Amino acid sequence: RLTNTFRLATEWQINPLWTAQGSYTRTDVIPFDSVFDTVERTEHAFFASLDRVINSRITAGVYGSRFWNDYTVDFNNSSSGPPLGLQGTFQVPDTLSSSARYGWRVSDFRNDGRNPDASDFRGNDYSVDIAHSLNSLYSHRLSISRSVNYGFVSNVTVTETLSYSYTYKGFNRADIRGHFTWQEGRDSGGLSIEKYDRLIATVGIDYALSPKLTWELAYEYSIKNSDQPRRDYERSDFTILLRYDF
Repeated sequence: RLTNTFRLATEWQINPLWTAQGSYTRTDVIPFDSVFDTVERTEHAFFASLDRVINSRITAGVYGSRFWNDYTVDFNNSSSGPPLGLQGTFQVPDTLSSSARYGWRVSDFRNDGRNPDASDFRGNDYSVDIAHSLNSLYSHRLSISRSVNYGFVSNVTVTETLSYSYTYKGFNRADIRGHFTWQEGRDSGGLSIEKYDRLIATVGIDYALSPKLTWELAYEYSIKNSDQPRRDYERSDFTILLRYDF
């Protein structure tokens, strides 16, 4: 399927301490196969945030948004809601930084589809990210998050994620990178309420052919275990990419 995103964003530096941001985003999900017509949708979302510099190492702020999501096919339920939350960044030494976000999400579903999930969603989402540079050659990052996304045959799917990623720059023209990710997810309702866990592991190399041209090669392995029949899978993906920076 094709996901097309259009976004307008603005930032206002009110003074050296306060910064305001705002944006409008339109997202269109368009399936290529009629089997997946039920996920075709359009979402409009407005976002605003206000951040304050506490000191040279800490920034804190609040954010809010409003969204409307409409499905084209009368199966999944359309929805709207106003997520709200807190966010901040914190840097201890120059080699260690962290960011955190905690939000409260409200999603009201109109029950205008044939999907029997009649639940609204009231709950939190969050993310904590810690980045560390061990030395000039090795840097790594640890992330923990809870996200709320639209379900495939449910109103929402709640996913808990733990991820570790790394980058090694010990070669002349090549960087080695990778990540390990563990996820647990569950549907809010629907025809077949799924609970699953998934493991994803990736290793890749970025090789500089010139100052502006980079060759990227990556391998990803993922395995999913589900409590629903025919939803388990084991998959290997190879990626070859040439990137030119203007």
